[in-house]
Amino acid sequence: DHWFVRMVLAISSGAASQTKGDDNDQTALRHGSAAIVHVESVLHPGSISGIQALLLLVQYAMVEPEYFRSWDLIGMASRVMVDLGLHVEPSPETKMSKEAIDMRRKVFYCVYSLDRNISIAYGRAFSFTDDSAAVSLPISTSKMSPDSDGNPTPQLFLHSLKPSLFLFDIRRVQSAFYQATHCSQRKEWPASTAADYTSSILQDIRSWFATVPDSLSQRHIFFFRLESLYSQILALSPSCRISQSRMSDLNKTLIFESTIQYVDQFLSVVQNSGWHPFLTHVDILRVKNVGRQFREVMWTDFDPLLTGGIAHSPEPSARAGSAQPLPPLNRSTSPLENCCRAKIGRASCRERV
Repeated sequence: DHWFVRMVLAISSGAASQTKGDDNDQTALRHGSAAIVHVESVLHPGSISGIQALLLLVQYAMVEPEYFRSWDLIGMASRVMVDLGLHVEPSPETKMSKEAIDMRRKVFYCVYSLDRNISIAYGRAFSFTDDSAAVSLPISTSKMSPDSDGNPTPQLFLHSLKPSLFLFDIRRVQSAFYQATHCSQRKEWPASTAADYTSSILQDIRSWFATVPDSLSQRHIFFFRLESLYSQILALSPSCRISQSRMSDLNKTLIFESTIQYVDQFLSVVQNSGWHPFLTHVDILRVKNVGRQFREVMWTDFDPLLTGGIAHSPEPSARAGSAQPLPPLNRSTSPLENCCRAKIGRASCRERV
């Protein structure tokens, strides 16, 4: 209990920190230090609560990367999760309550989502493959739970799981194409195969975002829009299957336009202190990756991209994050300036630029 309370306070304080050494940063360090006292009795293998405790440490490392490495920690959590068999459904013969099964699923997808997000941001392999796991999505809960008489009663701190289910879905899409294109040692695809695969993945991403309901909070919709844009940039980027030299003009243009949109959207988060709890060290790594892709396409096709000389079909849905083309000069300078601002705008992410 001490560990869970201290780590939740450390994460929330660290996420609210604006600059290194401010009051929130110092508060986060104090809570984190108090939690670490109990590390030997908490982070032991063989229990779901041990994985949950480790996941809190992963999230703390994402807002305080100076002391812990989130990729190492999520790897540890993944190994414990696989050892306990949470990556598969329990056998029918196992006597387990629905609540216990649902908790297993929640823990698995938390590990899965963090592993995919962190590993892709670092450009490293996943802790386990999709083929090795087969777990149903957890049951979406509501804010009201029936009591013993069947009447709805409020549950303190119990929120709907619905937004998380959309996050789990896009992580599965990201995981599938990242494994196929960035974690494969097979030979490069022919141009036609690469084009068909990329088109299919882009359609999957856009179809996913189209399922996000307007009834969700504007912050959730904004967050998912960023996920859509980032996923499209990843799908379009060169990989072991599609080299930089063999990328189509369409892909280069789509990367150019998508990176502009992504950085423009992300910058609004950086400039609004009320949205800073959404930012972590992993998000800064993602901005670096986006900036790298922008630089590469500008390096190889500067004039055509700057003047709009490469024909393309812009994304039809404004809700999916499309933006009007910038004037020629701003098409090159604005994204670069915004990338720099986004990377240095949050001092508490500890990113040395």
